[in-house]
Formats: sequence, C-alpha cells, structure tokens
Amino acid sequence: MGIRTALAWMVMAGSVTGVLADDVVLKNGDSLTGTITRIDGGQVEVVTDFAGTIQVKRDRVKALRSEGLVVVADEEKEHKAFVVPSEDWAGWHEAEARVAGVAVPARKPLVTPIALPRQNGAVVIGYLGSSTWAMNQGSGQVPTLIEGQLKAAHPGATLTTVNGAIGGTGVESYMPGQRDSNKLKAAMQAQKGFKVLRLMIGSNDAAAGMTTAAWLSRMNRIVKDAQAWPVDVIVLEEIGVRTDKGEAGIKLVREYNEARKALLRPQVVLGTAHTLQNEMDHMETLGKDHIHQTEAGQVLLAGVQAAEMEGLFAEKGGAAGTQAGK
Repeated sequence: MGIRTALAWMVMAGSVTGVLADDVVLKNGDSLTGTITRIDGGQVEVVTDFAGTIQVKRDRVKALRSEGLVVVADEEKEHKAFVVPSEDWAGWHEAEARVAGVAVPARKPLVTPIALPRQNGAVVIGYLGSSTWAMNQGSGQVPTLIEGQLKAAHPGATLTTVNGAIGGTGVESYMPGQRDSNKLKAAMQAQKGFKVLRLMIGSNDAAAGMTTAAWLSRMNRIVKDAQAWPVDVIVLEEIGVRTDKGEAGIKLVREYNEARKALLRPQVVLGTAHTLQNEMDHMETLGKDHIHQTEAGQVLLAGVQAAEMEGLFAEKGGAAGTQAGK
C-alpha cells in the first residue's frame, strides 16, 4: 500500500473528530493522525477513524508522538512505552511519560501562479464544477472569496465572477447541451473581457466509481464545447480530497488528476494550485461528512486558487497587457 495513495489524505484526521490523537510524521513530509497501537522492527500500526488499522512501514516514519502507552516489540519481547518526538521532529524515542502541547510542524500551502497574459481590461472568471465551488451549497462560496482576495491585492481591477458550480453534480451534468452547462455558457457569453473558465469536475464521479477512461472521454467533450463558447483560457484544476469512499475513491481522484494532461491543447492549461495535496496537508479542515471543506478549508483553498490567477492582473503602475472583448 503506497503512503501517498492510502495515507496522506488522512492528515490530522484526529483533529476533525476533536479527540486527542497520536501523530505519525513521514519522511516525505506527510503526517497521519490516529492511535499508535504497536511498533515493531518493520512497521508502525495506527488505528484511524477513516480506514481502520493502517500499517506504516517503519523506514518511512520520521517522528512519532503518542498520547498513551504503545506496545513496542523487539526481537525477544514486548513492552509498553510512550513515544515522543525529538525537539525538531527529526526523530523519536521511547519515554516514561507523554509529551503534551507539541504541535506537528505545519506545511505551507503549495501554489505556483499560472503563466497567463496580464490584463489591463476586464477579466471574467467562470467556474464549472461541484460543491467545492458551489454558491450557498456544499463547501460554500470559494469563488466569492477568490474574487475578494484578488480585488484586494489589485485595487481597481475589473473582475467579474460567473459561477456555474452546482453541489452534487458530475461530468454528466456539464456535458454539452445540458442545462447546467448551457446556463454558465449563456452567462459567460453575456460578459465582456478576457475570459477564464476554471473546471474542477470529478469528485462525485470518483465517488460513484466512474472509470478514468469514461471520465476523460466526457471531460474531453466538455472542454471542446467550452472552447467554442468561446473563452480565452480553460484551467483544468485538480480535484480535491474526500475520504467518504476510502482508498478506492482517493485512487480515482488521483487518476483523474493525472489524466488531465491528456486534455491539454492550445488555450487549455493545468491548474497549479495543487488542490489535492494542499487539502491533504490540512485534513483538519475537512468537514464531518468527509466531503466538504469547513470555513477554514474554504479560506485556505481560496487563497491558493487566488494566487494561481495572479498572472492575469497588471502590476501596480499599469504594466502592459493584452485585452479581449469576446
């Protein structure tokens, strides 16, 4: 079982439930929260709320911290001890008492702005996807937060948000000619300016078990149709994390995200906000339904997805840029 395909999405899971929990920090920077029950020469056994008992290879573990006694097995016998991290979380050792109040070092959100032509005129950003972006549904109003952050960073920028995201939908809802697709198409066509369409579709399809090939075929039709609306740039965003379908669901989300590369063509680019990894690194922001982001998660997501769009906006002082008026 690969760590990144089965464990990384459970980062800080214990803080979601509000229960004191143990910490397992991996050498690749990921962290896992649950209850450490046993350590032997080859693995660390962790009981999680999301996936039951997980076996983590010991050579992948960087540091440990337990709230309770852990069974530690060596070649000849077993004993119980607390495990505590070194001061810099670069290692761990056994102890007679637990160490409280020691926080796992937090990862900073990953984001790389997309190389986009700077605009001095109006910018229109459209959103098509499910509840991560849905207005007043699901995760909440992430596109509104994005707009607010971009306008605050670029006073005087003319930015319009057109949100077509609907909670609970999948690729079938956004196929050419479908009501939800047509509604956003009409709204985008009514706007003037440089038009960016952001697509983040597939969370519900992965949860339903749609094969990657079937998802990719439908996404290809959606992208081709949107190019003809027309729009200036289509951004294929990473699908975010959900844990309600366990490892199988996460595996499909990863496959979908990797398959986005097959959709690249002129004016179609990959999103660089690293949505999946950022959400996995901050699993404490996943809601109790294991699907939607809490308010804290929405703010985090909006921050990285706003930074992704920075390239669109002329620098203060009026840097030269291009304009569109479709």
